[in-house]
Order: sequence, then structure tokens, then C-alpha cells
Amino acid sequence: MTTLYEANGVSLYEYEPGHTWESWVGVTECFPAVQRYRVTFSGSIDGTVSVGVNAQIFDDRPGQLANYTPESGVRCYPSDTLMISDDGVFTALQRVNGPSFVDLRHGIVMKLPVEYVGPIRQAIAIARHRAFERHEAAEAKAAAATHADGEP
Repeated sequence: MTTLYEANGVSLYEYEPGHTWESWVGVTECFPAVQRYRVTFSGSIDGTVSVGVNAQIFDDRPGQLANYTPESGVRCYPSDTLMISDDGVFTALQRVNGPSFVDLRHGIVMKLPVEYVGPIRQAIAIARHRAFERHEAAEAKAAAATHADGEP
């Protein structure tokens, strides 16, 4: 794990740094014993950013976190809502497949301390960039395989 940013008790870190397929970025408190939140982002080859949210489960158990997102995370395409406001309202909403006239989304909206705003914005930018890179690499690999099979 590599720390990319640390200030005001909040850190932005990268697990499996670089461009490995398993890498992800996260934001949490600097001191694990008092963690209240952990938000993780991972870029996928389909161009989505998968978002995971963990938060303290009980008032009397600091540092004990529970997962509040589906196991695969909230999968946001570039056109989906993935942002944090200046006052710390974090929103990750993915569009649900359905007819074109239905704009249904599900995900998570939560209020984070304002110290999270900068690191979350950096994490979103990194994850979106990784998703774009991975999608482009997958497309190029598929095109090369098609070309190798004798198709133009």
C-alpha cells in the first residue's frame, strides 16, 4: 500500500500501486484504530468505477467498520453520478438498465467530514483514469486478436 496524500487526519492511498488489474485507491482516517469511514474506488476494463463504502457500525466500537455497498460495489459509468460536494456530501449512483424512458439509479449518498473532500476528488480522478486506461487496453487487445485471426 502506498500513501498518496495525508493531511488533516485523512489519507489517500493506493493498494497494488501502478497499473495492475487488482489495484484500487481508497480514502480513510490515518489511524486505523479510530477509522470511521473507508471509501474505495477501482477502475474496471468495462470503463466503470466500482465504489465501496465502509463505515463504523456502532457508536461504542470505534474502528469496527461494516460494508454498506454490494459486494461488487456501486459500478458507475462515466455518465453516472460519482462526486463529492464542497460540504462533503458523497454521491455514487449507477444507472439501472431499463427502457430508455426510465432514468432509475441506485447507489449510496452519505455525508462525510469536509476533510474527505479533496482526497475523495483525487481518488475519483485516479479511478476514472485507470478505468479509461483499462478499457482502452482491453479494446486494443480485442482488436489485435481479431486482426490476428485474419479479419481486417
